[in-house]
Amino acid sequence: MKFALRSLANSPAFALVSILTVALGIASVTAIYSVANAVIFRPLPFRDEQSLAWIWSTRPDRDRAFFSIPHFLDLKRANTTTADLAAITPQGMSVSGLGEPERVPGWRVSTNLFELLGTQAHLGRMPGASDDLPGAAPVAVLGYSYWQRRLGGEAAIIGRTLTLNGTAHTIVGILPPAFFLPTWETEIVAVQSFETDARREDRGTNFLRAIARLKPGVTVRQAQSEFAALTQTLSQRFPDTDAAITAPRFVPLRSEAAGGYGSSLLLLLGAAGMLLLIMCANLGGVLAARALVRRRDAALCMALGASRARLFRSYLGEGFVIAAIGGVLGIVACALGLPALLALAPADLPRAAFVNIDGTVLLVALGCTMVTGLGVGLTPALRLARTPPQDVLKSSSQAATGRSRARTMLVGTQIALCTVLLIVTGLFVRSLQELLEIQPGFLSRGVLTAQVSLPSTNRGVKEVVGFAEEFARRLREQPGVRSASLTHVLPLSGINTRSEFTRADRPSAKPSETLSAANRFVLEDFFQTMGIPLRSGRDFLPGDNEKGRPVVIIDQALADRFWPGEDPLGKVIRMPDGREKRDLEIIGVVGATKHFSLEEPATPALYLPVRQITPALLSFFVARMIFVARIDGGAPLALREPVRRTLSSIDADAAVSFRSCDEAIAWAKAPRIFNLRLLGFFSAVAVLLAAMGLYAITSQAVTMRTREIGIRMALGADESRITREVLAGGVRVVFAGVATGLACAAALAPLIGNMLYGVRSFDLVTFAVVGALLSAIGVAATWLPARRATRVDPIIALRSE
Repeated sequence: MKFALRSLANSPAFALVSILTVALGIASVTAIYSVANAVIFRPLPFRDEQSLAWIWSTRPDRDRAFFSIPHFLDLKRANTTTADLAAITPQGMSVSGLGEPERVPGWRVSTNLFELLGTQAHLGRMPGASDDLPGAAPVAVLGYSYWQRRLGGEAAIIGRTLTLNGTAHTIVGILPPAFFLPTWETEIVAVQSFETDARREDRGTNFLRAIARLKPGVTVRQAQSEFAALTQTLSQRFPDTDAAITAPRFVPLRSEAAGGYGSSLLLLLGAAGMLLLIMCANLGGVLAARALVRRRDAALCMALGASRARLFRSYLGEGFVIAAIGGVLGIVACALGLPALLALAPADLPRAAFVNIDGTVLLVALGCTMVTGLGVGLTPALRLARTPPQDVLKSSSQAATGRSRARTMLVGTQIALCTVLLIVTGLFVRSLQELLEIQPGFLSRGVLTAQVSLPSTNRGVKEVVGFAEEFARRLREQPGVRSASLTHVLPLSGINTRSEFTRADRPSAKPSETLSAANRFVLEDFFQTMGIPLRSGRDFLPGDNEKGRPVVIIDQALADRFWPGEDPLGKVIRMPDGREKRDLEIIGVVGATKHFSLEEPATPALYLPVRQITPALLSFFVARMIFVARIDGGAPLALREPVRRTLSSIDADAAVSFRSCDEAIAWAKAPRIFNLRLLGFFSAVAVLLAAMGLYAITSQAVTMRTREIGIRMALGADESRITREVLAGGVRVVFAGVATGLACAAALAPLIGNMLYGVRSFDLVTFAVVGALLSAIGVAATWLPARRATRVDPIIALRSE
C-alpha cells in the first residue's frame, strides 16, 4: 500500500483522473442499484412475503379487472389453497376535521388485511374483526408520512375523530413507515364493511382488488388453477353476471409492487454495470501502459532478490488503492446526487420514498469497488510479475516496444461494450421519437383539471347533479376560461371503469358474449373543453336529463369494433342498471383517446350524460368528480386559488386537488424519458472513455516506435505510408470491437423488445448509425497520433538511445 501511494503521489494528474473515473463508475452503479433495491429487491414489510399474492380478476378483453363483493366472498369461502383472502379498494378521500379540507389517496380494506400481512401498528392498533360488525363505529388508520406531514407526528392523535367523505371516523392507529400497497398511495386506510355495504348482493358491480396468503406448500400455479375452476363454477351458477368473468390472475406481491419498472431498472442497472466495466478496461489499459514503462524497474527489483509474489502484490495494490479511494468518493457522490436522480424519476415510481443508501447498497458498492480494484490492477500486476529480468536488463530502454496484446484487447472490449450501450440507447431514442409522434386524442395544452371530493356520499342524484352544474357554471365565469365541463375519468388516467352492454338489434347469444367498454359520465361541452373532435352526431344538451330519453355517445374505437362499416347513429345499446336494464340511443361519435398509456391502442369508450346518472351508478361518479376548464393563454395552474375559493363558496367542506392535462402527458412519457436520460449519460461517458483508450494505446505505440520510425524515415520512408501503417493498427482494433459489439447487441436486443414502441429490437438503421458513428470516432482517435508519427525528427529519434 505504501508503494502504491508513493507511486500515485509521483503522478498526481494520473492519480486524480483515475480516481475520479472509478468514482463516476461506482457512483453510477450505486445510485441505480439504490433505486432498484427499493423498487425490486428490498423485501416488502410483511410477514413471509413469498406466500403473498395479488389477485386480478380478468375478462376476455382485459387482464386487470375487479371483483364484486358476492364474487369475492364466494371465492374466499370455497377455495382451499389460501390461508386468507383480503379485499382492498383504492379511494380518493375528502378529509376534514384536521384543518383545511383536502383530498388524499387512501384505501378501503377488509378488516383481515393487516393480520394477513402481519402488519403491526407504529402507534395505536390496526382495525380488527370487531370493527366490521353492524353498528360498529367507523375507524381509520393514518399513513406514517401523512401523520408526519399533516399532524407533525403528534402521538395524541389516537382516539381523535376525522371526517372521511362526510362520515366521522375514529383514528385508531398509525401505519409503520415502510407500509406500502401497490398501484396507489397510502395516506389513510379505512375499513370496507361488507355487512353494511349496499353493493353486498350486487354481482354486477366490480370494484374490489384482492390479496391472498397461500397455505404452506401451495404454489401460485396451484392456487390459480383452483380459482380458475371456482370461477368457471360461478359463471355457470350466475350466467347473467359472471359468465364474462375469466380465470383470476395471481401475481407475486413483490412483482405487483414493482409495477412496470422492474425491467427498466434492471436495464439501467445493466447499463451502469457496463459503464463500470468500460471504466475498468480503460484504467486497466492505462495501468498496463505504465507497466511497460516500469518493466526495467521490476527487472532490477527481481535481480536484487525481490520475489514475484511480492512484486505482484505491490503492483496489484496500486489498482486497489485507486479503487478504494474512488469507491469512497463514488459513495459520497451517490449520496449527494441521489435527490437529483429521484427528481428526474417518474412521479409514479413505486416506493420512491424508501430509496436510500442502506447496508445492502453499501455492500454492493463495496463489492463493485473490490472487483474494480482487481480488474484494474490485475493486468499490469501479472505483466510485471512475469517479466523475465534477464531479457529486460540485456535490452535497451526501448526494447519494450511493440503493441501490447492485453492493452489492445482491453481497448477492443471497451469499444464492444460501448457499441452495445449505444445501440440500446439508440433503440430507446427511436422508440421515444415514435412515442412523441403519437396523438393522445385530445388537446392537453391549456386544460386545468380539478378533482373534487364531496364531504358526503349520501347525497341523492338531484343534489349531486345540481352541485356539478353549479360548479361548472361558476368555472365558466372565471376570467380567461373558454369552456368548462365535468367527467369522472380523464384520458390517460389508467382508471379502469367499464360497463357491459349488448346491441339491442343483435342480442348476445350467450351471457359470456356480452360486450364491454370504458364508461365516462360527462357534462355538455366536455369534448370541446378537452379538444376531442366530434366525428358525427351531436353533443349532449341540457335537455338530456332524467326526463329525456336515455342517450349515449361512443368513440370511434368502439364504433369501429362493434359497428364496422356501419353508421352507429340511432342504434340502441342495452346496459345494466342495478337489477334492471335500460336502452340508450347513440346520438354521437367522437374521436378515440388514449387511456392506459400512449403506447397501447385507444380504449373503446362510451360517454353518458351526468344528468341521466342513476342511483345505482351514483357512488362511482361521486368518488371521482373531475372538473375540466380550458384556459385562454397563461398557465392553467394559475387558476387554482380562484377555483378553490369558488368551490368553498358552494361547499366549504369539499376538497379539491389540481393538475394540468400537460402533466398527464408528461407522466405518460416520463418512464421512457428517464430511461433515455440515464442511458444517454452512460453512453456519452462510454464513448469518451473508448475514444480516450484508443487514443492512448495508439499514442503509446507511436512513442515506443519512435526509434524505428526515425530510422525508416532517415532511410527515405514515405510519410503517408507511416501514417497508413499506424492508422491501420488502430482501425483494426476499432473494427474488431465494433463488429463484436454489433454481434452482442443483436443477441441481447430481443431482451428489451417489450420495452420499445414502434421499433424492432433489431433495427437496421440504429445498428448502422451506431456502427458508423463509433467507427468514425475510433478512426479520428487513431488518426491524431498517426499523424504525429510522421513528424518524428530522425536525428532526435536516433539520438534518444
